[in-house]
Amino acid sequence: MDNAARHVLGGVVGLVVWAPLVLGGGWAVNEVMSAMMRYALGAEDTVPGVLGLAVCGAVVGVLCGSRISPLASLVPGVLTSVVALGWIAAPRQGTELLDLVLPLTMMRATQTFIYSGTMLFLGFLLIAASLPPSRWRARVVLPPPLPPGAPVPLPFGGPAGPAAPRPNVAGPSGTVPPPHPPHVPPAGPGPEGSPWAGPEQGREER
Repeated sequence: MDNAARHVLGGVVGLVVWAPLVLGGGWAVNEVMSAMMRYALGAEDTVPGVLGLAVCGAVVGVLCGSRISPLASLVPGVLTSVVALGWIAAPRQGTELLDLVLPLTMMRATQTFIYSGTMLFLGFLLIAASLPPSRWRARVVLPPPLPPGAPVPLPFGGPAGPAAPRPNVAGPSGTVPPPHPPHVPPAGPGPEGSPWAGPEQGREER
């Protein structure tokens, strides 16, 4: 995928995921804090909120992954931080705005999410995960290795270069076999003491 298309797709994913992440995280935090304030430590009171936090954590982990565009974490991080900081700066106006767009139960959960500082922490975390330069660069795909003896292609086209060197692979005995068997001339007739005289020929001449 092209690097520009990857960033566009990441920005769209971050924008789509932002609202469910904030609302789901606010609901999960509100459930856990309500159970703790009521000292209700049973499974029916704590398990739903804990599972909600686990799902939100998994979504954040995917957005902060190195294989996805950093815009997938930068867009929701900026939006989350702006909402949290705007609420802190003007809580009355923030309450009126949430009252217009959210039902009462979700508005209370979002308020708890903001008051606890979790929403601001989440926004800063997503922004920090978008800063590494390696996430903004395109992935470099390396060509597969050449088989032994294959011609080496030139970087800008043209005829292929010399064949790749033969790998230095040792045999079972630990020695490297030669590329070709040595040439041994056949034994032929020759005078006694000649290096080309075979053992049988030497006996007959004696």
